[in-house]
Amino acid sequence: MKSYYPNMFIVAGSGRNVGKTTFCSKIIQRFSMENRIIALKISNHFHELGDDVRIIFQSESYTIAEEISGISEKDSALFLKAGASSSFFIMAQNGSLTIAIEKLNMLVDLSADLIVAESASLLEDFKPGIAAYITDIQDISSVNGFDMVCHFNNEDIQGNIDKISLSGNNWRFY
Repeated sequence: MKSYYPNMFIVAGSGRNVGKTTFCSKIIQRFSMENRIIALKISNHFHELGDDVRIIFQSESYTIAEEISGISEKDSALFLKAGASSSFFIMAQNGSLTIAIEKLNMLVDLSADLIVAESASLLEDFKPGIAAYITDIQDISSVNGFDMVCHFNNEDIQGNIDKISLSGNNWRFY
């Protein structure tokens, strides 16, 4: 059974460069003035980490790093620039993401703040308050498992952001 996180907003997409990071940044900008937001960037690809991140935990199957500078053009740094209170980059092999999230939750109470996560793989084990699918394919109007579909090539992005609200610490889409 999936763990329910009503304070989690998951953003996934139809591929690279379709606007997922931009959409996450806009959500963070809109809601971070009055709320603490934890940003998560999830990847199943392992990358070399630079000096602008602090490795929090590392194992053979996953790495959790915290963005500390906010000056690079990496997605996790862009989330800090947008107003996130903290931004984490998690690299996890298939089957290890839930363990990585549980480890992060031991270090940072993920139920206390709002979460904006760029990751399709989180949907395998977690049910968020909102799941958004970002695409540049105009023919897609709905995707199973997602609450909203946004087409990055038009005004659809801002129109969908305007339909997002909070009820306490829970994301809502109307």
